[in-house]
This record gives sequence, structure tokens and C-alpha cells, in this order.
Amino acid sequence: MNWIAAMDAGRSINGIDFSGAQDAGNKIWIAKGVLNGEILLVSECYRVRDLDDLGKGIDDCLPGMVNLVRPETNAAFGFDFPFGLPVENLLHCF
Repeated sequence: MNWIAAMDAGRSINGIDFSGAQDAGNKIWIAKGVLNGEILLVSECYRVRDLDDLGKGIDDCLPGMVNLVRPETNAAFGFDFPFGLPVENLLHCF
């Protein structure tokens, strides 16, 4: 089975453009989509602060992102992390 067939079997494809800034809620974007044949249809695009009315601070956003990703057992996620992301920002969430 090729990757397109695997993804077309009901899986969502998600992208997260990450920011470690103090006002990360304004700068982290989430895109959700599904494959239609070989075409990716983006169904949603929003800031992480819009998840359950999270604040804009990095400490508010990280748990919200974990809560978004953790239950999705039939989805693919791609993260775009900046090279300068301090590891301490992620360790306490997992």
C-alpha cells in the first residue's frame, strides 16, 4: 500500500507551524486537511489560541497542542519547529 492509499483511508493530515515565542498563541498555526485522491483539501486553518479559548502565552498553548494531538490515533501530523526552540519548552508537556 502506498502512502497516498494509506492516508486516503480516513486519516486526516495536519500541519502545525510552531513558534516558541512568549505570545505563541498568536503565532502557532494549525492546518487540517484530508486527501481527495492525490489532492490535499485543507478544511481548517486557525491559531492555536483558538483551541478551547487558550491564552496567547507559550505555557497556555503547549498543553492545548498535546490535547489536540494525543487522541488522534488515525491522523498524521507534521510539525515545523524553529531551529532555536529550547527543549525545556517541550519536556514538561510529554
